[in-house]
Amino acid sequence: MSERRGWTAGERRQKGRTLEYLASYEGWRNRDVEIPRTPGAPTLLEVRSMGWYSMFMAHGIEKTPQREVRGPVAALAIGRRPQRLLLGRKYTHVHIQRLSSSSSGGGFARWRVRVLPLEAAREISGTVRGRTNDVLWCPAGLRTVNFAFDRKTADGGSVITHMAPDGRTVTTVMEFGTVRGKMRIPGPGYLRIESLGPWEVST
Repeated sequence: MSERRGWTAGERRQKGRTLEYLASYEGWRNRDVEIPRTPGAPTLLEVRSMGWYSMFMAHGIEKTPQREVRGPVAALAIGRRPQRLLLGRKYTHVHIQRLSSSSSGGGFARWRVRVLPLEAAREISGTVRGRTNDVLWCPAGLRTVNFAFDRKTADGGSVITHMAPDGRTVTTVMEFGTVRGKMRIPGPGYLRIESLGPWEVST
């Protein structure tokens, strides 16, 4: 099977409005993908498995002429629901790793990675809900946020971190393993929600 990479900007729909993605890539095997970046800012990605039973992990990679450093797992894509992740400004590539076994029935399903504009992140206002990994925007003046995870999936490693607008500083804003509670927001920036099941945040 061959892989293809598309650099042409495209369009997708989000709640009735058109969003332009900056780049799109597809493949079926493990691969490092160089991502177009905005200087001084993090990179918003959307990772999706094209099969219901296939699984892929995504890692950020920092590549320079002197070294190559792989970051922690940034997203786990299971099934066909798109997963959003935010990579810090130091990362130049994303590594996609297949986890499907031959007995899963989805061993040959493809993956897709899209680079989205940061404006595609939903702003926290009122109640915001989701069912997968996601990235939300915290506006200036937001001091605390309530959160709740589905109890059946919270034990799977649900966690929320805050990333500064410049993509440099990452802060864990909830106690690991907590099902519900209130988070203190360090300032404007992005909430990175890692969850394999339903969640909600509210102001």
